[in-house]
Amino acid sequence: MPFAPVDDRGTVLQYEDTGVPNGSAAYKTLILIHGIQFNAAVFKPLIPFAAPNNLRLVFVNLRSNGGSTPYNDEEIKAVTSGDEEQQAGFVKERVLELSSFLAWFLEKETIPIPKELGGKREGGFTLHCSCEGCHRAVLDYVYHIILDPPYPAIGARHPSIEELYNMLLDPKATNEEKAAAWIPKLVGNYSRTGPNTVRALSATSLADLPPVQAYFDGIQTKPDPITWDLASLDAVMEPPTSFQVFFPLTVTMPPEFYDAALEKALTDGYTGSGGVKYFPQTKFEFIACSESLQEMAWAAYWVKEKQLRYKAEGKETREFNIHVVEGVSHAWHWLEPENALKYWANLA
Repeated sequence: MPFAPVDDRGTVLQYEDTGVPNGSAAYKTLILIHGIQFNAAVFKPLIPFAAPNNLRLVFVNLRSNGGSTPYNDEEIKAVTSGDEEQQAGFVKERVLELSSFLAWFLEKETIPIPKELGGKREGGFTLHCSCEGCHRAVLDYVYHIILDPPYPAIGARHPSIEELYNMLLDPKATNEEKAAAWIPKLVGNYSRTGPNTVRALSATSLADLPPVQAYFDGIQTKPDPITWDLASLDAVMEPPTSFQVFFPLTVTMPPEFYDAALEKALTDGYTGSGGVKYFPQTKFEFIACSESLQEMAWAAYWVKEKQLRYKAEGKETREFNIHVVEGVSHAWHWLEPENALKYWANLA
């Protein structure tokens, strides 16, 4: 797998590129950024289905994942310090690294500029996750961002375990019990959550949206029995990085930090009311898997409420769509790669 330089200090991000599909001149590029626990190899099952969907896939390993540059002691200390200013600085540095990667990749690979042909978009790239020079370099290319996040990443408030039970936050559960439950929790199906999520995300007004506690009460907090081999995930795990970096950022940082970033992306960053207009042609496509774990189910509700509130207030935002895929878990792309990639291709 090749490496991309992202700063002048020797930092590199490892990535995998499926290349131009079948010599196409009007393909789309889908850049996938992994989350916690699993590195970029978690997207490998998608590779056989890239060319049939006229997609070029690029999987990026973030720092301390795969062969990308590990975080140094100073960076890890900033994350675990509990100091909000240091933690915010850490997050912003990671954004700059990703922006640098995108600018570098565009220049190196000569990605076709997006255009409309027969009502369909061609070219450009979709960032699936999440420096003025870097911003300008990619401005004409990014037109979608697809999100499937847990609630801390989008700034939703942290519910108490009395409101929404979470074993990982239960002081009565031992560390051994939490460790044993973590992977099944992350990738399992929550079949009783499905109808609850679909109902909430189908609301067309704030009045139609279920009350928060009623929504919480409809969320299943223990996954259905796992019927597939979890050992198949062993080769794509990066647990040390998860505990060193991601968990401190999601547990200790105030949700207001991430909520403000999302608000800016959807409103001021689009309208230019904050002084700068970012990616005005970019739209958000939020994908919710109906049977995902409670962290994702709460995130979906939070974003839906935000969308409906904007509508009720008549607030100008960038185009912002929410989709719910029924009957699938957070491991959808691992278990059903052909269906998942076809779905993403239709949105890109």
